[in-house]
Amino acid sequence: MALVVCGDPVVGRLLVLLLEDSGYEVRFMPRLSLNESGALERVRLLLLTPTPELSSERRAALLASLKDIQEAVGLIVLELVTPSEERRREEVRDDSRGDSRGDSWHLVPWPCRFPELKRRIEAALLANSDPGAD
Repeated sequence: MALVVCGDPVVGRLLVLLLEDSGYEVRFMPRLSLNESGALERVRLLLLTPTPELSSERRAALLASLKDIQEAVGLIVLELVTPSEERRREEVRDDSRGDSRGDSWHLVPWPCRFPELKRRIEAALLANSDPGAD
């Protein structure tokens, strides 16, 4: 099972090191690489870190692009959301379009303790496991 961390490079690379130490097959992927053909091939779960360098509009575009990719390849997404991001999401939900992402898109409050993050990763993988897969 492959896990990819994407988003803020500092947070992302730190999470890669912690997850590798916990036995995960994981790598960091710059967000600009997400749209490359085959970039997420054989990836089971994408961990999206906060992206404070992006404006609200660019973050929304990134999330929309990820949603399209997620649907195309059957990817599980764990999005780490800060309290300020949660407030923005509440505003979006009040709009007519809403913000439904589906059962394979999970929001995780950030920051959180590493054991909690690992628990959330395992829960997302278990909830989205294919009973026919080995």
